[in-house]
Amino acid sequence: MAKHKLKPEEMIKEIADMLIIYLKQGNTVKLDSYIKKLNLNINNFDQLLRIHFLLNKDVMSFIEELPHLIRNIKTSTQKNNREVNGEIRGRIDWQATIANRCKNNFNDKSRFVCQQVDKDFNIKENLVLKKFLKIIDEILINDLKRSWSDYHWLSNWFENDGLFNSFDQIINRNIYLKRINLDNVIVTDRMINDSKKSRNILYRKAAELLKLYYNYVENNIWQENEEKIIKLLNDSFIKPQKDSVLFELYWVMKLIETNTNKYSLELLDKKSNLTAEWSKGNYKYSLYHDSTGSDELNWKVKLSEVENSCNSYLKRKALSYKNAKKISSIFNSEITSSYWNGRPDIIIEIRNRSDNSLKKIIVAEVKYTRNNDTAKKGLKELLDYMYLIKDSNEKYLDLSQNEIEIEGLLLVDQIKNKDNIFKALKIKKSQDEINFEKSYNKKIIF
Repeated sequence: MAKHKLKPEEMIKEIADMLIIYLKQGNTVKLDSYIKKLNLNINNFDQLLRIHFLLNKDVMSFIEELPHLIRNIKTSTQKNNREVNGEIRGRIDWQATIANRCKNNFNDKSRFVCQQVDKDFNIKENLVLKKFLKIIDEILINDLKRSWSDYHWLSNWFENDGLFNSFDQIINRNIYLKRINLDNVIVTDRMINDSKKSRNILYRKAAELLKLYYNYVENNIWQENEEKIIKLLNDSFIKPQKDSVLFELYWVMKLIETNTNKYSLELLDKKSNLTAEWSKGNYKYSLYHDSTGSDELNWKVKLSEVENSCNSYLKRKALSYKNAKKISSIFNSEITSSYWNGRPDIIIEIRNRSDNSLKKIIVAEVKYTRNNDTAKKGLKELLDYMYLIKDSNEKYLDLSQNEIEIEGLLLVDQIKNKDNIFKALKIKKSQDEINFEKSYNKKIIF
């Protein structure tokens, strides 16, 4: 048996093209071409690309320089003749003034025609600039849903005096930018290409980045730009902050790969813990990570369930919890009334495709370990999940009256026993019996 656990770099190398869906706590790292192919089995793939576009070093560099660059914003000027009454604004056009008085009232000496200079902010370079900045603003608001503090990998944008503060000032308060009107304007390729040739670095960079965005994010022809999109994802890969979480996701991807090649991955952010779905035969599979699954399941034991127990141990445990809850009022929030809350690492719900009825539940506990004691702790947690599972009415699942199967998986790095080295333990629970089998690889078939 090897001395060291599976290293994070080894895990990422194996599952990088699937792990790009991860958008929770973590840091951006530059990978050494670990993403080999473009995985298009991802819902909202365009949203994923927009978020990574925001992390692009050239984009962040431009936003950092923007407060200085925008001082060089250009306008065009036009000279227009306007009739004024009682005041003079601009240079008097006497020929036009006399013609106007002859046409209207020659004796009205208060009427003049003045030549005025108007500034036009809607030149093509400014339209390209504002279009690009509007896209960045939409990514921040729509794609990240203002959950900025939840993402450590956005620290360059939001920590301390990050990029967002100066960007927000410009996009919402800059008086010149506000006068650029994009209503009913289509920013064309020709406008972008012309702006790329500008001698003003503000417009040249904005045009280059807008072109980059359209090429690799907006056009939905990702396979034609596969190499460059892969580079974008490799350059701003989001690695889970904890290696234990990375190991859980490593097992998640291995379970999916083993059971199907027609999966559909979901972005793993704060809003949803559904990771993947697929169909096989008459059944639909839904895999959740770090979640209690769908609304039909829960793992909660309320204090009221144990406080009136005849068992002395449970009575004392309930009294202990009850007093802890009472004293906890001195803190900002009280301890909840739930005596126990379960949250399996992985849940797979298997449903009948014809009526969506639940047929089988697989719960998995993942331990990033080669230590027997840690694995035994995981085994106890797994059995709790299997025995304490409830339905949406908070009733324990009764297998004698239910056609639902329950299966458990203990997933580890590898554990050595007297027979061999195993990496997974599959446990099947019937009414009164528990059966198990060891797996010596990561090919667990449901």
